[in-house]
Amino acid sequence: MDLYPELADLSLDELVARLRSGGNYDDYYEAVVERIAASGRPGIDCLYAELDRKQLPQALAVIDGLFQVSGTDPIFGARMRELLREHESDLLAEAIVALGYLGAADVQGEVLGFLDHESPTVRSAVLQYVRRNSGESAKPILIRALSDRHALVRESAVDELGDLGAVDAITDLTPLVEDSNEAVRQAARTAVASLTELAAAGR
Repeated sequence: MDLYPELADLSLDELVARLRSGGNYDDYYEAVVERIAASGRPGIDCLYAELDRKQLPQALAVIDGLFQVSGTDPIFGARMRELLREHESDLLAEAIVALGYLGAADVQGEVLGFLDHESPTVRSAVLQYVRRNSGESAKPILIRALSDRHALVRESAVDELGDLGAVDAITDLTPLVEDSNEAVRQAARTAVASLTELAAAGR
């Protein structure tokens, strides 16, 4: 079901105007970006131009939309690398996550430099990147992040260790079942249960 049928008959210019309008929900901007991207190369070029505006939250929807339709395009990877110099934390975090999905191992050193970034969103994004690109060396980084001062980062570390299948991290994860934050506690319970089952299956 199309949540925004009013977008269906708009021209590319009208869609761009909607994207630039403020006060809408994230899923609205995602729907607008999807429509723009469906216009082919002219639409994709418009999205790159909108990315240059760095308007939030629209730019986050633009990055996600570009990843969906042209993630393998070298231009997209280059633009995400450029955003590693971005000071706005949400944009920086989104770029790091995208680079993680792209398997951009060439920027690993630069990305790891953000492990102590002041923004928990950025630190969380680094953990997602690390799990996808660092193999076994991701484990000590993720385990260290379990003691991060912010719940978002602890939850991300738990999730990534679970996704990594790090059965040897069960001991490190178990204390977080009693974490002060409910989301972290739930993530820890899920990770410990799945890793315990994985460990039993491997015996």
